[in-house]
Amino acid sequence: MEFFFEQFLADCKPMRSLLQFSNKTSAYQYRKPFSISARFLKQDGTVLDWGSGNGHFSTFLLYNKQKTTAYGFGENAAPSVIADNPLFEFVAADISEPVKLPFAESSFDLVVSMGVLEHVHDSGGEQLSSLKEINRILKDGGFFLCFHLPYCGSWVEMLIGAFMPFIKIGYAHTKRFSKNDVLRLCSDSKFNFYEWGRYNFLPRNITRKLSCTVTNNSFFLASFNAIDTVLSLCLPWFCNQSYFIAQKTI
Repeated sequence: MEFFFEQFLADCKPMRSLLQFSNKTSAYQYRKPFSISARFLKQDGTVLDWGSGNGHFSTFLLYNKQKTTAYGFGENAAPSVIADNPLFEFVAADISEPVKLPFAESSFDLVVSMGVLEHVHDSGGEQLSSLKEINRILKDGGFFLCFHLPYCGSWVEMLIGAFMPFIKIGYAHTKRFSKNDVLRLCSDSKFNFYEWGRYNFLPRNITRKLSCTVTNNSFFLASFNAIDTVLSLCLPWFCNQSYFIAQKTI
């Protein structure tokens, strides 16, 4: 399935209320994750948005007519335009059970995650245990797609880490991952490793501090995207995010 991010932004104008899509330059950090995810969607597919936050990944799934279950802590934060969709269901997580998922074995064709796996230990969970639980609820041959996983070589994370003792200039993740870390997690959780990559050299969230007149400007957006693409290709060892895809054994 081919996915056009530009068309998605144009069609989902009501989603502009979501922080992630509040300006185009910031929103484009999701172009690669959404385009990759589109390859794994199937007609009438059942998908779990694991750690759904305010529903920005669920928005993409519903746009592609997937039966979407959003799972996250707290109340459903998804806007009503998502929550009222008959294909959408929100299930609140139990904070006392940070790993266990309230779903039967082989419930989903696909489990997706955006910037979640690196934080499970912050809630008393653990990465390997979470992957084993995700493996349990996937159907045989189903896929787990994990995006925005902090890359161990991220130049932004290293810069923040170097200056944090002196001045707070941003958030540094307490866990960052190499490809070998991912391979080990997949093996130990009985997943078949399928694909891995790095992306997003330039930090995009910082552009939210700029005027939308600037960040939505077509010339600014094209220039920012072009520079990011070139740097990501030439210096992949310093990209900020990584992703991996794992498949449950058939």
